[in-house]
Amino acid sequence: VVMGFAVKDAEIRIEMEEKAQTDFQLSLLDGLSRDYEMVWLLRSDKRMRLFRVSDNPEVQRVALQYYDSVNFDLGFASFIERYVAEDDKKRLKEFALYDNLIKNVPQEGMYSTIFKRITPDGFVYIQLCFTRAVGPDGEENIVCAVRDVDALIREENERKEKYKNAIKERDLDILFCFAQKCR
Repeated sequence: VVMGFAVKDAEIRIEMEEKAQTDFQLSLLDGLSRDYEMVWLLRSDKRMRLFRVSDNPEVQRVALQYYDSVNFDLGFASFIERYVAEDDKKRLKEFALYDNLIKNVPQEGMYSTIFKRITPDGFVYIQLCFTRAVGPDGEENIVCAVRDVDALIREENERKEKYKNAIKERDLDILFCFAQKCR
């Protein structure tokens, strides 16, 4: 009886540790996804599953075209043909083949590239990142995350501009206070 309790206790502890590990990895994935417009899980059967998409209607429209795609290689090839600038197509097709991802995505860290995505206004630079994560079912998945690099650059430039303006206002306030005291 005591042995039965000990075995059951060990099983429960292992189950809880596995659940905690999965929850931890999913929370990391959730945190990662806030920086990216789209996050996909690529399963070992080559199926793509949309994990998160931004509020941007254009990004949502593109994501829904490939939602729950039966085969990553076919779905991504279709995406490349439709949305990727001509000079990046061949390189990106080779880079993102599922078998190449299995071989090249490190156990820790990211495997990434930048390409030009065609838009109605021209093109934008997009970063495509792949990393490994254990999914909710305990299966190791490859995570595909996509973000608009141009938007990141614009946001950073806006932050820098706000900072410069704040410094100018502070300096003007100091000069004004100094001028008031000197009178």
